[in-house]
Amino acid sequence: MRKKLNSNMILYIVLAFASLVGCRGNQQNTVNENETTENERSAISHMSNDGDEDTWDFRYDLSSPNKCVLPSELIEISALTLDDDSDIMYGVNDEKAIIYGLENCKISSKNKFGKHGDYEGIEMVGKDIYILKSNGNLIQYDLLSEEVTRDIKTPLKTKNDPEGLGFDKNNNALLIACKGSPSIDKTSNQNKSKAVYTYRLADDKFVESPLFVINDDDIETHFSDQDNSMISKKAVKKKLKRALKFSPSAIAMNPKDDCYYLLSTVGKTMLVIDSNFRIVDLIFLDESYFIQPEGICFDSRGSMYISNEGKGLVANVVMFDRK
Repeated sequence: MRKKLNSNMILYIVLAFASLVGCRGNQQNTVNENETTENERSAISHMSNDGDEDTWDFRYDLSSPNKCVLPSELIEISALTLDDDSDIMYGVNDEKAIIYGLENCKISSKNKFGKHGDYEGIEMVGKDIYILKSNGNLIQYDLLSEEVTRDIKTPLKTKNDPEGLGFDKNNNALLIACKGSPSIDKTSNQNKSKAVYTYRLADDKFVESPLFVINDDDIETHFSDQDNSMISKKAVKKKLKRALKFSPSAIAMNPKDDCYYLLSTVGKTMLVIDSNFRIVDLIFLDESYFIQPEGICFDSRGSMYISNEGKGLVANVVMFDRK
């Protein structure tokens, strides 16, 4: 009887131990599975447009724009922004220190903010409008009081050739894209790359390290991954040369995919950079629609607006609905 009891007890202990180990193992497996799932979701969110696809998909048909012609006063429109609350667009006209309000591509308001100069970018944040000068400084203009509230100096200089101004809503920061030197270091002689800097609005601070830098090597690598099998080798070389001329003239963030869209008048190209600062698209723009693309913005629906200088003819705005 005692021998049988001992055997049963031993069996009970073995089973209990096995059960305990099994529970711990299952718990560990559950944690690992959850961690993997979160990692996979994170990776997918950086690769997709709306979180429902694993691959990048450009959602605009650039061959079918809605186009409107701008008044002759805006023949040298150099930037574009949009007030989502009213659907009024605002533009700036290179040398004239005037903010132009546009409704249905007609001038609905004019706000003078200073003297003649070289004004390259415009961005609306709340009821403030920021204007980027070619020397890297920013002007803050209050639409309600119709007054300049600040003249903000940044470390950027004419050698950086800052031209694109956008807004990163997620981080409450202005985006400044430079056509010239990517560095604010006086001793730096970097070339073959373009930089995007940020100015944080929460603490009014220019971040001296670039948010990201686009190198020619990155563009060439992405270009080589594209399918160019349908065109001749000569045409491929010509397209690559065109791609390597990339110099950002405008920048905007798309609220639907959190990607950075950068236009280059030189070479007539568009680069799309994802939130991991990887090139996900390189688009060659049709010159018949994009005479001189200098401004870009998006509305809350994801519709894309691009302004073109007139090049001595007529300036326009082309609009593309998101598919």
